[in-house]
Amino acid sequence: MEEIKLNNFGVLIDSINSKDFKHIKKECLDKKNRKKYTTGITSKNIASHFELKNTRDLLFKFVSKKIKEYEDKYNYLKTIKTFNSKKELSFTTPWFNVQKQGEYLSNHFHDGVLSYTMWVDIPFSNKEGDEENEKYNSCFELLYSNIVGQISGHKIFIDKSYEGKMIMFPSTLLHCVYPFYKTKGERISIAGNVVIK
Repeated sequence: MEEIKLNNFGVLIDSINSKDFKHIKKECLDKKNRKKYTTGITSKNIASHFELKNTRDLLFKFVSKKIKEYEDKYNYLKTIKTFNSKKELSFTTPWFNVQKQGEYLSNHFHDGVLSYTMWVDIPFSNKEGDEENEKYNSCFELLYSNIVGQISGHKIFIDKSYEGKMIMFPSTLLHCVYPFYKTKGERISIAGNVVIK
């Protein structure tokens, strides 16, 4: 029997170094200096968004390495007709989401060529009876069409072990974040886009 594996662009997950992550997390937890940020999905019951200002250079340094690794692995940028070796990539303003009990991020995609999410503060761990043992609670789901055009999903069940990890994927890949219900703490994640300059 012969099998044909169809090519597709993938998703990378990697962790930022602990020193830089400590600074980024400190900014996200600083409630006094949060500046509201509006996105295309800002509305009632959607997690609040805030601009990441002071530590964005640390974030961009890490994201830049991941862009190169992503391209080395998937040759994704070469498939974008408007991109060539003379054009540069740049970053849009990164923001962080502060998700409270019952809030969510509905199905959406981003502008640009690549997007990323970094998990900063997850208020629960993977213990019996805790949030992630309940179906879909705080799940980050990627949605895509399979070979016959059906919508398929890949669920990532996020808990405290994901703090400092970042996921990178094509910007037009649909994704969403499910609500959590048992925990009263805040679930914080950073998001941003890479665009053609």
